[in-house]
Amino acid sequence: MLWKLKQRQQSWLAREKGTIRKDWGGKVRVALAFPNHYAIGMSNLGFQTVYSILNQLENVVCERVFYPEPEDLRPLKEHPGHLLSVESQRPVQDFHLLLFSIPFENDYTHLVEMLSLSGIPPRAAERGTSHPVVAAGGVAVFLNPEPLAPFMDFMFIGEAEALLPDYWRFWNEIRHGKISREEFLIHLAREVPGIYVTSLSRVSYDPDGVLKDMEPLPGHGLPVKVAYRRADLAKTAPCRSVILTPNTEFSNVMLLEIGRGCGRGCRFCAAGYVYRPLRYHTPEKLLRAATGDLSETSRVGLVSAAVSDYPDISFLCQSLLDEGKSLSFSSLRADTLTPAIVSALESSQHQAVAIAPEAGSDRLRRVINKNLTADQIYEAVELLTERGILHLKLYFMIGLPTETLQDLEGIEEITKGIKHHVVKKSRGR
Repeated sequence: MLWKLKQRQQSWLAREKGTIRKDWGGKVRVALAFPNHYAIGMSNLGFQTVYSILNQLENVVCERVFYPEPEDLRPLKEHPGHLLSVESQRPVQDFHLLLFSIPFENDYTHLVEMLSLSGIPPRAAERGTSHPVVAAGGVAVFLNPEPLAPFMDFMFIGEAEALLPDYWRFWNEIRHGKISREEFLIHLAREVPGIYVTSLSRVSYDPDGVLKDMEPLPGHGLPVKVAYRRADLAKTAPCRSVILTPNTEFSNVMLLEIGRGCGRGCRFCAAGYVYRPLRYHTPEKLLRAATGDLSETSRVGLVSAAVSDYPDISFLCQSLLDEGKSLSFSSLRADTLTPAIVSALESSQHQAVAIAPEAGSDRLRRVINKNLTADQIYEAVELLTERGILHLKLYFMIGLPTETLQDLEGIEEITKGIKHHVVKKSRGR
């Protein structure tokens, strides 16, 4: 039955543009794993960015591994050790490093299962020299690495552009030395800032299960705290899709990160805190990236925590439209929606846009620091409707602190109000 898995992967490869294939001779072999299905992993810009960074290193070959499709799961459970990489379709056990990219906590169980399907003991303490070193990175990891600590040899705490160059400099310095796995991890934790070696920390908890304290084991000369590493976007190229495929949520769309972080500080949103300080790429760098190797696609998706907050958004949109691109946006705020953005949506033939009031009342929005009034939401709705964008998706959360029945009833009220403004402005269309 495993031939069906290989056939499926070959079908993915045949429809991709931009796939990187490298000869294995004399290179460090990295299996970059995403703990969910192919369509979800290939829609993740962070995953694609790490794939690109690693494959730019001359002495590294990086191949992708995904959580199996439903029809492949049973035969893999019956034949553990046969979870394969996409590019060369080799077993994960053939790689030196198994690196998980983890954006969502819900995928933690998939990670443990992928280790078992690869024939690798899930717990780090049970692994030996015959197994790949297992590591993890991604926003879920540096938000809270501890849930995965028993399963990882080490974790990257911070952003890939800042961490990976230092890690590979260290690897190249020691790769030919004859040191044990334990010695490798001790040197790694001591010499590379931002690396958390889980076995070298002592962790304690309060009686209610809340993390109380973390401290390095004595005798190894380790830093008291693991440094969080941030990228200097002024010195790096913008993150963008490396591989295009029709088999994703963003079919053949080139995703392009215009900035990282958010200055709003909404209390429910990790991005506004963990990615501080707020940083942007220049329009010139973004335009070069959008017209690079994958310029044959006309579809560009601008990615940021709040795209409409980008200082040069009007210039960027118009410049991309002039290049013949159609645009989509990862997130838009109602209070910064401009005619230029709406014009770009109209020119790109968008018929639906998402707005996130988050709560049903102005009061509760102030509590969560989503400083957005009902009047601002209605103004944005009218601006969209005037340009023929009549289908709106609304995002709300329930169960927020201090929420009352009146706040919940406000969700119905503002939804009806939005519908009223759409109908009023679209009358006669």
